Amino acid sequence: MALDRDRSPERVDDLLDDPQTEADAAEMPAGRGPFEAASRFETLSFGDTSGNTDASSSRRAEIVLGNYDRAITFGVNWYVNRWVRLQANLIREQLLDPTLGPLPERPTFWSRVLRIQVAL
Repeated sequence: MALDRDRSPERVDDLLDDPQTEADAAEMPAGRGPFEAASRFETLSFGDTSGNTDASSSRRAEIVLGNYDRAITFGVNWYVNRWVRLQANLIREQLLDPTLGPLPERPTFWSRVLRIQVAL
């Protein structure tokens, strides 16, 4: 069973409360709830727009050097039941100036995120 990307957790609860879905769920083996696939593209840029050339890369700089970050996220959500959701994301980031990023030797890097959400 697949969900569209606009389905919120409240709508998933509605889906799980649906009598037809409950009947289907009773016939399914435990742990076979709906899945949802998602992707996102985002950009972030920052810096001084006043034209001042005194920018610095120091953490205590009054005027910080600008940078540009582009990220693409691919994710999967699994609604185990009406109370538990597992989320897995794979994120690819690319920095314009990698020396100001977490891995100064690599302008492009991957991150993995796993999240377990429990609703009470």
